[in-house]
Amino acid sequence: MKFKATNFIAFILIGLLTVIGGAQLASAIPIPEVTRPCLPDDNSFFRVTIGDIKLLAQTRYQDVDYYLFDVIRSNTGRTPEQSTFPYVVSGSDQYCDFIYSNHRHEENWLSESMPQPVANQFTLFKYKRLIARYGLDEFKRQLLPSFQRSKAPEDVWALEQLGLSS
Repeated sequence: MKFKATNFIAFILIGLLTVIGGAQLASAIPIPEVTRPCLPDDNSFFRVTIGDIKLLAQTRYQDVDYYLFDVIRSNTGRTPEQSTFPYVVSGSDQYCDFIYSNHRHEENWLSESMPQPVANQFTLFKYKRLIARYGLDEFKRQLLPSFQRSKAPEDVWALEQLGLSS
């Protein structure tokens, strides 16, 4: 039992170091001012009441910055998984562009909206975040089968990085 706990802790630490190297962790990054014009508000086309927006990760590809946000709805009649949705903005020092949202929780591939290396990093971050939240065993048992159904290229890549490919 002690061996498994040690391995799990090492796995999480290695995962966090990998995320820091590829996509920076949100706690170290304030929301950049350049992204603010591209963030949703209550008057956006989403027709949802926005409670909060948190920057989860940031990565850079071909001189463009990409930001992964977690948009939190203020209406509480939803499950925790339904009360948030991913939102991605790209930008530089002078501009920003909205490039992805999944406010309806549809099965969309990130790589349909952004370069594959960016989708890879954000998907890897998402999986590591879920593993940290639910534990590796629960991730493998409950969540992993649903991610493998879509077979998005970024899902395949991220699972390979985690040693969880099928």
